[in-house]
Amino acid sequence: MIFSLHFCPNISLVFWGALHYSLLLIILLFPFYAILTSLWTIYPAITLKKSIYNLLYSFGSISAGYLYMRFNLSKQFKFILPASIFLIGLSIFSIVTGIPQNSWSGGHGLGFMGFSYHQNTLAATLLFTIPLLSGLMIDSNNKIVFKDIIKIKSNFIGYLLFSFSVIIIFLTYSRASLLALGLGIVLLLILIKKYKLLLILILVATSIISVTLMTPLNTKLKELAFKTSNNLFDRRTILWEPSIEAAKRSVLFGIGYGVSDPKIKTVDGTASYYNNGIYIREKGNGYLAIIEETGLAGLILFFIPIIILLKKMIIKLREKTDHILLFFLAVAFAYAFFESWLVYYGTAMYDIFYLMLGLGLWTQFEDNNRNDIKKIRD
Repeated sequence: MIFSLHFCPNISLVFWGALHYSLLLIILLFPFYAILTSLWTIYPAITLKKSIYNLLYSFGSISAGYLYMRFNLSKQFKFILPASIFLIGLSIFSIVTGIPQNSWSGGHGLGFMGFSYHQNTLAATLLFTIPLLSGLMIDSNNKIVFKDIIKIKSNFIGYLLFSFSVIIIFLTYSRASLLALGLGIVLLLILIKKYKLLLILILVATSIISVTLMTPLNTKLKELAFKTSNNLFDRRTILWEPSIEAAKRSVLFGIGYGVSDPKIKTVDGTASYYNNGIYIREKGNGYLAIIEETGLAGLILFFIPIIILLKKMIIKLREKTDHILLFFLAVAFAYAFFESWLVYYGTAMYDIFYLMLGLGLWTQFEDNNRNDIKKIRD
């Protein structure tokens, strides 16, 4: 939020000089519409406060991604390295030392959560960094320099951090993160035309699962797939069913950003709770959450800049950056089927998403951007 407040007075320098006014307006359509929903919500003060925070967080993160590419174009995805190293290092420390005491027993009680408050939170944060690490993996010509002494190839660092991230995600037992990651990896390998590698990975995965089913590890595999439920999606359907009902009740314009329909509740045992007498429901699906809170109108406005970005990317689709951005969007939107991060400003997933949106806007409009910067410098 502080970042947003700092840069809002300099909008003309950050965006308007390089992007068209119409594109800036399109980017901000959903945040401003979310503010507008405070006019008809049953909790106007809450909706107004949360929607303003949403505007500041999203615009700040977009500005961060945009400015990073503007002044660090050659470094591209290396900005994720400190966060990735910190997360992985902290997780390894927790695994080795057993600190904190509830690192394996907290959250849903199945899998590793380390210093996070839930397994899914740790897994999702790592998940959203993985596409950026893959950008380093396929960059064999670049080097990462430490204090002008140690020089290590970017792809080696990328492979190392990528591998640790995947292992930790497996340890969290976060099925949604694993499904989203699998989908993203398949898409990336298709985009970079590594069809043989994709086939090998599919065969290896199928073989490992088949062998596991015939060993004592079969029980562990079922525990990962089903956790404590009888069916694969039981733990999600108890969230989806109320969210579908709530979305139907406010399908056009929504009940108000950041609030839940008080008449629709989830069963006991979910993360739903009361805050000062106001019911906050765990929604379990980002798309249903947007429809419930802002209606189909909000969902359309949210995706308009994404569609514009995708259109430009698909037309160009010639560079590594395009492949990584598509990988990231596939992972992010696949994960949104299982978690409602799309409306949770301030989370790592939300911030990384909008940062990547700003990064993507720079890369897709880079020809205009370079010309504008050249004019400014001249």
